[in-house]
Amino acid sequence: MLARLEHVFDGAGFQPLPVGIDEMPAGAALGAALASVDPARVSPYDTMRLVSAERRQLSHQEARFHTAAREAALADPTCPGGRADRDLSEAGDELRARLSLSRTAIATMLTLADATVLHPELGRRWAQGRLDQKRIEHIQRETRDLSREHAAKVIARVLPVAAGMPYGALIDRLHELAKAFDPEWAVRREENARRQRRVRATVTAEGTVNVCGLDLPIQAGTRMTRQINRLAARVKALGHPGKIDTIRGDVFTTRWDPALSGATDDEIVAAVLAMADEDDPPDRETHDPADAPPERPGDDAARMPTGPEGSGRGDEDDAAGGTSGAEPTGGDPASGAFLDGDRAGGDAPADPADDRDDQLDLLPVPGDGDGPPPDEPDEPDEPEEAPVVRRRGPRQSRFEVRVRLSTLLGRDEKPARLPGWGTIHAGQARELVAAHADAEWRVAVTDETGAPVAVLITRRRPTTCTTTPQEVRAPGLPRAVVEMHVSGAELDRFQPGDDPGWAAVITDLRHQHALWRAARAPVPDPRADTDAAADTAETAAAARRQREAMARFPHAALRRWLETRDETCVFPSCRCSAVNAEIDHTRRHAARGLTIEINLGAVCFHDHLLKEQPGWHLEQPRPGYFEWTSPTGHTYERDPQPLFDGLPDPDPPDPPSSDEPRWYATNDPIWDGDPYPRKPPPRAGPDPGARPPAADRDVTDDDPPPF
Repeated sequence: MLARLEHVFDGAGFQPLPVGIDEMPAGAALGAALASVDPARVSPYDTMRLVSAERRQLSHQEARFHTAAREAALADPTCPGGRADRDLSEAGDELRARLSLSRTAIATMLTLADATVLHPELGRRWAQGRLDQKRIEHIQRETRDLSREHAAKVIARVLPVAAGMPYGALIDRLHELAKAFDPEWAVRREENARRQRRVRATVTAEGTVNVCGLDLPIQAGTRMTRQINRLAARVKALGHPGKIDTIRGDVFTTRWDPALSGATDDEIVAAVLAMADEDDPPDRETHDPADAPPERPGDDAARMPTGPEGSGRGDEDDAAGGTSGAEPTGGDPASGAFLDGDRAGGDAPADPADDRDDQLDLLPVPGDGDGPPPDEPDEPDEPEEAPVVRRRGPRQSRFEVRVRLSTLLGRDEKPARLPGWGTIHAGQARELVAAHADAEWRVAVTDETGAPVAVLITRRRPTTCTTTPQEVRAPGLPRAVVEMHVSGAELDRFQPGDDPGWAAVITDLRHQHALWRAARAPVPDPRADTDAAADTAETAAAARRQREAMARFPHAALRRWLETRDETCVFPSCRCSAVNAEIDHTRRHAARGLTIEINLGAVCFHDHLLKEQPGWHLEQPRPGYFEWTSPTGHTYERDPQPLFDGLPDPDPPDPPSSDEPRWYATNDPIWDGDPYPRKPPPRAGPDPGARPPAADRDVTDDDPPPF
């Protein structure tokens, strides 16, 4: 390593990049400029600029290569112009010989090249270096089953933003748009794929086996994973020393062990505990009590002391990504009409972790408490300390559904999101939400741009839901989240009588929204005569906000607001759901960072550690706007995104897209790459001593041939 550094920094200084390389369009001029640069002699700051230019030029060259390959596949000296008018799927044999590639590889290459001809703007952006080959491949792959008109609509919508989207987000967006344009096609496609459900097993090179269920119904898949997670959490809580992934694997195999057929959950848990193997990888990430928020986030007395001396954790930050209860903010407190939990359409079952704060106390006031508390000195500069290596216990991800309230009411057919899973059509969303009546139901009220302005929570449920708990939540297993989105104008238009099954929910949300607006009404002139009780209440509220700003962890409502506002980890390109991330202080709590909206954000565990590494710095100039500065000196911005942006109204193409499944169920063995022969082996050959049958002999009773 030292020799390498001496080679790079040998006294000759850094090589500057050619002037204008950042704006230089991809092509011959940029290629010549890049050829003159020695990457080993470029300054740390300029390495990032060089990478961007090289990628732009690489994309340009890849586009030219695919264009050349397409022309080569069509080349025919006997045809006018030297090009044959033929299907590309039947061409490319000479390319196989020239490039030493398989038919599959050549077909994939030519299909990609053909997509840029069918959709010229896609080809132009690739040739200009504005889209890389991987994004082009995703766009082509996710639109290949669509009709030409359907694909053109989807591609036109996604192209303006595709370059700035991570690959996973791009795929989800393509799925959303395709389903939004033609909801009926999305339903048919899902139904046809579900009819091909199957199980496949594959033996790995290491001698283990992978067993996969394919094209299963979404309801069944979520129930299965929920049950596996629940049992694994119980096993871990009882002291299993292994990693949670290993425990899930043992739960899966034990659940299907014929010796335990019909076993109860308790018996399965006991069997998995007995399977604990000392040779398995140990769970070295030990539990740290300081990594968990207090049992009642709204209770200041339950919070740990602030500051490095009191917390015992130095400048470590909180990991408030665990289980949070749902506050009983639904219903009219004056009515007293709470239905029994086991009745359809009643209140959600109460959770032991439910917070019991006053309803208005749960609603965050953006901007409240910005700056230091009164009578406090200016905040000192952050101390320069070595990054702390954090240890934590296993984290269970929370299942969540994000869907429009109007979709649940049946007023539109917009697709919904399952963060970490993908997108689903409206019918699947309604089924999943009805099956998760015991989840925490949040309602994000947005403005006309789709940005959240309030986050409400309700324990009311529609009459289509059965609120009897289906199972007891295991210790350490987070509660599922149903996040509904509705604009303030829409909520004002929704009337309880319009949707009788949802009347209790709509009434509750309208009531809460009215209280939220009243809480943000203009403050009366302090010089005017005021009621003494009102003054006392305001003083108490101000004192409470000050305590919350100084507390170690955000209260439950603020945490929900941050998870809804940020949606994902706030590091650019990270797609970890905010619900499964940590609530991080932008300015560390140990450095007198306040627990207020403008100093908090959702950060995944990896990026939380990254933030503490030397050279990395995070700022939040406005609530929800984040600026990451890297060790090389570059700044990367992450702005808030609308919760549901720009999904089009249905516009089915004519002709419709294909709804045929990509894979079909068969009568083949379960093994994928079956290690057992499917037919008898061929005979070694005729017996030289055998007598040939006579011409007039009946040979119909001979053994059939081996096929």
